[in-house]
Amino acid sequence: MVPVGVVVIVLVSLAYMALFGRRLLPERESLAGMVSPTGLSRALRETYQLDERLWEVRVPPGSRVVNTALSHSRIGEELGITVVAIWRNHHAILAPSPIEIINANDYLLVLGRDDRVRRLTEWGLSVGRENGAKSLQHDYSVDLTEVVIPPRSSAIGKTLKELRFRNKYGLTSVALWREGRSIRTDVGLEPLKVGDALLMVGPVRSIKTLAGERDFLVLQSSHVYQPPMPHKAKWALLITALVLLASIFEVVPIAEAMLAGAVAVVLTGCLNMDEAYRAVEWRVVFLIAGMLPVSIALTNTGLAAIIGDALVNRLEPFGSLALIAGLFILTVLITQVMAGQVSALIVGPIAVTAALQVGVPVQAMAVAVAIACSAAFLSPLGHPVNVLMMGPGGYTFGDFAKVGIGMTVIATVMILVGMILFWGIR
Repeated sequence: MVPVGVVVIVLVSLAYMALFGRRLLPERESLAGMVSPTGLSRALRETYQLDERLWEVRVPPGSRVVNTALSHSRIGEELGITVVAIWRNHHAILAPSPIEIINANDYLLVLGRDDRVRRLTEWGLSVGRENGAKSLQHDYSVDLTEVVIPPRSSAIGKTLKELRFRNKYGLTSVALWREGRSIRTDVGLEPLKVGDALLMVGPVRSIKTLAGERDFLVLQSSHVYQPPMPHKAKWALLITALVLLASIFEVVPIAEAMLAGAVAVVLTGCLNMDEAYRAVEWRVVFLIAGMLPVSIALTNTGLAAIIGDALVNRLEPFGSLALIAGLFILTVLITQVMAGQVSALIVGPIAVTAALQVGVPVQAMAVAVAIACSAAFLSPLGHPVNVLMMGPGGYTFGDFAKVGIGMTVIATVMILVGMILFWGIR
């Protein structure tokens, strides 16, 4: 396909998307952004209005809290401030335990009222706000979990301090939502009521332990959306690279390379057999299998020849390029509602028959149809990737049509230019 100008099509299409297409895309919150750990944490921070109470405090050498455990620092007891995280040696310690020792030059991410946090300067700490502007030097990426107090909970009427919640579960409550209002000060001293929502930080194992308690209901947690096996990412990347290289350099046939890659991800533990089975698009497999007899029937019954004759009779007076353009557009339209593989099975016999009737090189016609089967720009149904991107990108059917019209026009024009330049078709 390269001699036809596929590279030119790709370059022109990329230029179109960079200059015009991206401006047609909507600026709306994507599903990925809403359910990802970062997106969910951001949404919870905004709901509970945490950002205006979050401060970063540096612990200089000589401060009264240096070499002191959090439980003995009395930051919470005296000032009512919650230490959400500690930044140390280029990484964050999220929801530090009460026995965590505060070191010199640590950064503390604390939650508290302005006047209370300011009092830390009297303890020798440096508050990370200048001229009233918030200044967080580090990205803590705190994972947040929302917990609701259900009816008949034994925690009703008790405070988190009375329940010794932090010591028991290893979680820190940073805010309380009650009757449409966010309470961010002295959360541990508030008697709990039915329907109260607590915003907490802590490790995954503690969240799972809490989820098993009848007195608390874990409503939503950014931990849920984290990859279950991040340590297998390197294996997945290596297998993908090897499969692509083997296919590009024709070390083995593409089908065999893909099959070997699928077996490898199972053997290395990136997927188990159940996950691999669920990943197969069985509807596409059966659709292709079902359309293959239709393609054979089109040829054996002569229907392909009849349709080819009709196209030739209509378009031949306008020249061979018009015939190629007509078949290209027909294939593109079919591809928008069927997979490209199925479109090739339907249009392929018709295209070959039409090419033989007018004397157009069969290879040129086949290449044009093959490229048209990939031009699934107008509808999310045209290609599985379109469907996969629809949710994460927050796109609608109209978004595909809006951007895809320009892409389709470019592909049509460039395929005709390629036919003129590289095949000499007029």
